[in-house]
Amino acid sequence: MNPKILFRVDADNELELEAAQRHWTVELDRTQCRDSLVVGRYSVLPFYDALEAELAERGCRLINTFAQHQWIADFEYYDDFRDITPESWTDDEFADAPDGPFVIKGKTNSFKLQWSELMFAADKEEATRKATVLRQRQAIAQQGLLFRRFVPLQSFGQMPNGLPISNEWRFFFVGERLVGHGFYWSQSAQAAEAKLDVEGMEIAHNCASRVADRAAFFVVDIARTADGRWILIELNDAQTSGLTTIDPDTFYQNLLAAVSDGVH
Repeated sequence: MNPKILFRVDADNELELEAAQRHWTVELDRTQCRDSLVVGRYSVLPFYDALEAELAERGCRLINTFAQHQWIADFEYYDDFRDITPESWTDDEFADAPDGPFVIKGKTNSFKLQWSELMFAADKEEATRKATVLRQRQAIAQQGLLFRRFVPLQSFGQMPNGLPISNEWRFFFVGERLVGHGFYWSQSAQAAEAKLDVEGMEIAHNCASRVADRAAFFVVDIARTADGRWILIELNDAQTSGLTTIDPDTFYQNLLAAVSDGVH
């Protein structure tokens, strides 16, 4: 199949679009995709299953099936990563959770910019109160809530809302093939202080090996804890994930090479 990017452009990703166009055939209109393997950059949501069906009618397929996307988006991957990711509870399980502190978020999205107000909770009482507010947010209500054990991370200060700027890194994989990685906090002045060591790289590749038979194109976010361990923060469908500090030209070159080699 001929590989194409289906790109949804906005004011925040215009430079990324230009980089993609230097290396890929890029479509902005899904009706122009025919007989292609489609990588949907920012374009697969909110109607992933409908897009998949529509593309199939024109001889196309998305790099991740809807089922693969849902395995990540619905946090179904958690059981495979309990040993290296913070302990977590769904809304239905939270009554049996021990006391905090907690991070509260949707299965995919969070309100990081309201860290102190809506995302961090020191104990179960505070978590329960903030969860009531989050359930009224449409995006979170559709995804379902997660309560995650707050694990102190190596950090380089805080944002004004109290959000720690942690030593966190984002990795893009096609199967087990790394196509790009970079420091997570793209707007942080502390990027120069962040260090990724051999152990961190090994953890990222270990995570990829666990995912590769469940999804084709995915993101692994890892962070170093305050006591020096590397842990998985979360997985994401790479079609929906920003590049953070990753050079877009290098990313799209590597992505095309991986897809053309049939790694997916």
